[in-house]
Parts: sequence; C-alpha cells; structure tokens
Amino acid sequence: MKKIGLVLAFVVAMLGVQSQVHADVADYEVHALIPATQIEGNHTEAFDMVLAPNQTQNMSFVITNHTDKDIVFDIAKGTAKTTVNGNVNYTADDTTFDTSLPEAIGEDMQIPATVTAKAATNTGFNVTLKTPKTAWQGLLAGGIKITPRGEVATKKTESSDDQGITTIPKTIGVFVRNKDSLPVAKPEFDSAAIKRIKGKPALGILIRNPHGNFVNKFHVTAQVVDKHGKIVLQREQAGMTMAPYSKMTWPIKRRACHRVTIPFV
Repeated sequence: MKKIGLVLAFVVAMLGVQSQVHADVADYEVHALIPATQIEGNHTEAFDMVLAPNQTQNMSFVITNHTDKDIVFDIAKGTAKTTVNGNVNYTADDTTFDTSLPEAIGEDMQIPATVTAKAATNTGFNVTLKTPKTAWQGLLAGGIKITPRGEVATKKTESSDDQGITTIPKTIGVFVRNKDSLPVAKPEFDSAAIKRIKGKPALGILIRNPHGNFVNKFHVTAQVVDKHGKIVLQREQAGMTMAPYSKMTWPIKRRACHRVTIPFV
C-alpha cells in the first residue's frame, strides 16, 4: 500500500451573483416578468428576490412562439447544485445536496407540468414559490427549466454562465434571500477517496461551498505525492463555479495499478 499526501490549492475570483445577457432561440423565446420584490439592478432574465420567511411569491413567465404551429413545453423545477465538472445544474431534483443547505428551494415551487404556447403569439404561465418557514442565511438558488417537445429549432449562444444561466433548453434562475447583502463564499477542501465517478475509477476530491453565495471562476490545482515527494497524480482546472450550499466530487483520473491511502497534509 503506497502512502501519499494530497496538496490542494484554490484560486478564487469574482465572487457573488452576476448578471449576463440571456439567450433567445430561433423558434421561441422565454422571459421572466420581473416582480416588485426583485433586487434592484440584478438580472433581467432571472428571479433574484428579497423575501421574508413563509412568504408566497408568484413568478410569471412568457413564452413567445415565433412559428405557425403550437409548441408544447415540459416544465421542470429544482434546486441548484454543483456538477463534477464545476458547472451549476439549476434544476437538480435528487437528494444528494450538501448538509449545509438550509432548504431545497425546488421543493418550495409549484409548477404546471406542461404549457402549450400558441402559434405566433405570447403565452404566459405562473409558478408559485413559498419560502421556508424560518429565516435563512444567504442565497437559496434553483431554477425553472422549459423544454420544448418535437422538432423545435434552437441556436447556440456564446454567453457564459456566472448566473446568466444560458442553457438550451431554457432555464430561468430563481434566487431568494432575506436581505440584499450576501456572504463571501469560497470553496473548502473536505476529503478524498478512491471511487467510481461517471463509471470510471478516480481519486474523488470532495470540495464544499457551505456558504450562501455562488463561487465563480475558481481554479483548483491538485497534486498527489508519495513519501518521496514524487507526484503520482495531478490535475488542474480553471473557470469552475459552485452553487450556494453545495458540494462537488472533483475527479483526478487514476493511473494504472495505483492503490493508495491518503493522510491529508
């Protein structure tokens, strides 16, 4: 059994929720109708609201159908989590959220299962959000995903995320806080273990963001060294994002025949 040490470094920049332009698609557009509870100056295509505990908030959406046929859309909801690649899935619906998460906001939203956007016109629909019964710290993040059925033309965009949330199918972010200000967030190293990630063996580095804010564009460098200081595994990745109150298992691919124990250093 080869004994090794793990050296992990974080470089973090551009913390906080930031606004980017939204992306339209060729056959349809989806827009959020911004409510009075919206943070002033934040987002034109996502809900970023200051709400009290146990408050009910209606969120309105408009789908513009540019075609001469009706389009049926499936509507999904979820809570933001961080993927193994350092991206944010705004509509996750599993149960593997970080223990720091005060409440999964996706469970607090009531949505229609489908919406039919009539040809060559605007079609609206509503989502109802009920905030947690008790006050929470920082930002609760989730989203609404609007997915067209059938053959619907889309176009790709070059817009980055950083809470601009440009995805196809269209996703509208839902961010909820008790007050305007948010805590500073930074990633934290938790542990490492050999495991299968996406079906392949890897050294999984568990990184957590137990804070109520996004960590944007951070850089991780990891090196695994043996007792002689020789690097046996390494990986570097930049431009990653973590959702508030989330975790990620960042994989370092194993080389053949490495069986290791890890005393953390």
